[in-house]
Amino acid sequence: MIKLFASDMDGTLLDQNHELNQTNADAIKALQAHGIEFIISTGRDYQSARNFLANYNIDCAMINLNGAQIYDEKGQLLEQCPINNATTQQVFDYLDEKQLAHSLTTRDQYYLSNKQEYLNHMLQAHDEIDKVTLAQVTDKIMVTLDASDYQLSDDNPVFKMMVISDDAQALDKARIYLESFSDLDITSSGPGNLEITHIEAQKGLALAKYLARKHYSFEEVLTIGDSLNDRSMLAMCPNSYAMDNASDEVKAMAAYLAPSNVDNGVATIIHQLIEKQSEDA
Repeated sequence: MIKLFASDMDGTLLDQNHELNQTNADAIKALQAHGIEFIISTGRDYQSARNFLANYNIDCAMINLNGAQIYDEKGQLLEQCPINNATTQQVFDYLDEKQLAHSLTTRDQYYLSNKQEYLNHMLQAHDEIDKVTLAQVTDKIMVTLDASDYQLSDDNPVFKMMVISDDAQALDKARIYLESFSDLDITSSGPGNLEITHIEAQKGLALAKYLARKHYSFEEVLTIGDSLNDRSMLAMCPNSYAMDNASDEVKAMAAYLAPSNVDNGVATIIHQLIEKQSEDA
């Protein structure tokens, strides 16, 4: 019997407009009403992910920054796994030398090295973006702190970095360099980016920690996702679903296939699960 439903956000729970729609929100509430716990597992920071759920008064635990942080349903931090400061400094130096735009996330802040390049990348990645959304994205980016203002310290470590580039060759070279660090995990949430966390900050490893806290087995959790950063949590669970919009590489890691995020695949799988477990009860 499934006791926990773990879902990615972008490309999975969020629709083609990068929003949590009413259909998926209602499905989450129905799931919780049937006594099945719901947990978000995302590369987003806590507040960014929380904003989507707050619109529908949904409370749930979260795995954030690809596993670098775990929060309970009340927003209390349970676990954290920052990047080593010495490694962080070496990565900073490399990205600055290669003039690669990047973001970094600390416990409470988000920084960008090149706001205009990041905005241009967002526009190219989401060419269907409407004027209202564009204005919102632009406003958020322009008030984000500049990476040059960040002061690396033991009290304020980095939990996640993202390299942003439309130069595939430069991104490949960066991946090769970053993969030379034994204490880093390098993945991606989509074209044109690399996501960097501590080697132990992976969605699958974070989910395993949460399962241990709740005394759930791997057979009692259902995982669903679409991106490379979802692979670890898809591979570890027998009840795993890849979205139809996922790449073949991600689909190969999952046991089952779900409809795309455009077709509200998460809601579909939730309702199938509720129906099955109601019949088995």
